[in-house]
Amino acid sequence: MAAKRLIQAAYAYLYIGDFAEAKAAFERAIQAEPNNPHVYFCASVTAHRSGDYARAKECIQKAMQLSPGIPLYESYYDAICASSAVEEAKWRYVEGYVSEAISLLKEATRQDPLNEDAQNMLAELTALHCSWHEGDTKREDIDESEHSSYCSCGCKGEDGS
Repeated sequence: MAAKRLIQAAYAYLYIGDFAEAKAAFERAIQAEPNNPHVYFCASVTAHRSGDYARAKECIQKAMQLSPGIPLYESYYDAICASSAVEEAKWRYVEGYVSEAISLLKEATRQDPLNEDAQNMLAELTALHCSWHEGDTKREDIDESEHSSYCSCGCKGEDGS
């Protein structure tokens, strides 16, 4: 019963936009009922929405361990992984690793086809950096060393340099 009150408090904090307090309330609920998969699921949702993908994964994996085979938990795990991949893709792109970013985004859209960030970023990067590709296969008639003359962004290769 203690966990139920703490979850209600966490939702109240979410309602007023106090994500730190909501997260703390969910953590207290986990301490109160460490074998309750629903508490871990709720904590994973809050961590995910707060951008704490590592904690979100920990919590949803614990929920899945405590209550295996629940489709909601499994699909939410995929959604967390997709969000994490999108975030990693952003960093990879900033660092100049275009092909890695695109691969991460493709994986994200596979894991969560409804992830709009992954879809939009993949479309943008593909349009900017892959005009020299036909679909997922490289054009055989273009030498990668000459990539920059075919890529609309003017980068020197698949790594974006």
